Formats: sequence, C-alpha cells, structure tokens
Amino acid sequence: MGISSDLGFTERHRQENIRRAGELAKVLVDAGIVALISPYQRDRTAARNLVGQDEFIEIYVKCPFEVCANRDPKGLYKKVEQGVITNFTGFDSPYEEPSHPELIIPTDQLSIADGTDQILAYITNRQLLLVKPTNAK
Repeated sequence: MGISSDLGFTERHRQENIRRAGELAKVLVDAGIVALISPYQRDRTAARNLVGQDEFIEIYVKCPFEVCANRDPKGLYKKVEQGVITNFTGFDSPYEEPSHPELIIPTDQLSIADGTDQILAYITNRQLLLVKPTNAK
C-alpha cells in the first residue's frame, strides 16, 4: 500500500519491490529490524550486499505450499485457484529456497511462539538485540 503500491506479482515487480525495500532497509537498519519476503536468491543477495553482510540476516520461514494454502488468512490462495491472482509465489511463479540462511523456522512444525523464540534467541546470541531486565528503567 506504500512504496510498492504500483507493483503486482510479476518477477519484475517482485524484483523492484525488493530493490525498493532494500534501499529503505539501508536507511532503517540502524533503527531496528526490517523484514522482507523475497522469492529470488539474486534479490536476497542484492539486498545483503546493499545492507552489508554483518547487518543482513536471512531467516527462512519454511512452510509447505499446501500448509500455507490451508491457513490462507487473507483468502489469497483461493484467489490464485480461481485465477484472480497470477504470478503467485510457489504456485505459478517460482520460489528459490535459500541455500545458506542464517536460520530456518519450519512453521509447519513449530508454534508461532516457538518460532519467535528461536528468532529472538538467534538475534540475542548475536548481540543484535539487547534484552533489558524487566526491572530496568
């Protein structure tokens, strides 16, 4: 709805979405965490190169297409089946699995809380998130 409101689901549009988001991430990286969905390895590599190796963490939130389709909170998968949406990742548009992500979260096997805990543990262990004691002011 914001910086990519003029884009659809084509490969070119997805590439442009990641390029724009990567530029924005470069600006925002000092302020916190920026999360993106990117189906193409070349786009993830470009974002990593833009932001910097030490600032980029690739987390593969892994889930089989069928499980995603069964969850379908926004009704997108139904629209894909009806032909309303085309170039949909994992259906009629490819998804290139990350070859060496820093972390893999298999959401078909973990609860949301367990997956979140794994991510928080990873970024805390890397000292990217400094947890403040609950009694600190």
